[in-house]
Amino acid sequence: MKMLTTFVLVVLLLIGPSKGDWPWHTPVENFAISFHNPDVLWWLLDWCIPNSLIEENVFFYLYTRENYEVPEQLWINNEKALAHSNFDVTKKTKIIVHGYTADYTGTSSQGPKQAYLTYDNVNVITLDFGNINHDLPIFFYYTAAKSYRIGRFLGQFVVFLIEQGVDPDKIHIIGHSLGGHIAGFAAKYAKSKGKRIGRVTGLEPCNPVYGFNTASYRSDTGDAKFTDCIFTTYGLLGLGFPVCQANFFPNGVGVSQPGCNKDISCRHSRVVALFIESIEPQSAFEVQECDGVPQGEHITSCWPTTRTLMGEYANPEVSGLFYLETNANPPYSRG
Repeated sequence: MKMLTTFVLVVLLLIGPSKGDWPWHTPVENFAISFHNPDVLWWLLDWCIPNSLIEENVFFYLYTRENYEVPEQLWINNEKALAHSNFDVTKKTKIIVHGYTADYTGTSSQGPKQAYLTYDNVNVITLDFGNINHDLPIFFYYTAAKSYRIGRFLGQFVVFLIEQGVDPDKIHIIGHSLGGHIAGFAAKYAKSKGKRIGRVTGLEPCNPVYGFNTASYRSDTGDAKFTDCIFTTYGLLGLGFPVCQANFFPNGVGVSQPGCNKDISCRHSRVVALFIESIEPQSAFEVQECDGVPQGEHITSCWPTTRTLMGEYANPEVSGLFYLETNANPPYSRG
């Protein structure tokens, strides 16, 4: 309670009347400018989060073909636990990060896990921060502050894996919504330690709060060697600007996803279903390359391309803006 009270006081301070040391003229300007200044808002928000909150409530669960149903828990810097687990340092490692109000048992984590282990012999690690992931929307700034800490904690875990012999090129972090930014924060941390990972995939990196942030405090194109994003509510629940090297827009921007009508929750979660299907080797989300963000019925100039696909098999050598149409029901791919 004390921690949340401190957080509220910080926010009130930032949006309160311009007095004293604040050089800006209005509460809105105070908040907008300070939000872009990591030495002001993000430093203060970060200060509100005790290390113990993260260390005691963020968990790493390993799944492999040897333990498909029951996960093994891993810990940062615990070499013994890693050595006695089914983790194989020679294999690719997929790290899956759930979104807001979810946990590692939900579809956004278990769906990709099941698909990966069905079609590939990899390490799958699901991050879980469900115990501290149910703040009311009015406190979403507090959620965002925690996500920065959670991401760096995951980054420490990634660095630990690399130090145990994992090839950083074989590490792929996939995050949905809030988890898309946590994935980026983790990759940023590893990069700051000289250990740039192979890939980050953002499945609708969320827009609330993060849409105002600078690149240091959201997902960004340079977080990993290859970054790809899929947007199904671009500018609404998902960010309203491309933040990855390769940006995919199923069915365009400003229209509902087929089968979702106007249900924005359905549209926001559809991105997970699309990505899960993309893991299947027989799936082929063929795309068109565009010279701008494809806006719904008024699609900018786009042309067919075979240079890349949307989802798991996106070509890491190809960047840009891409459009495709999907079906209303599985199989979603028209390829």
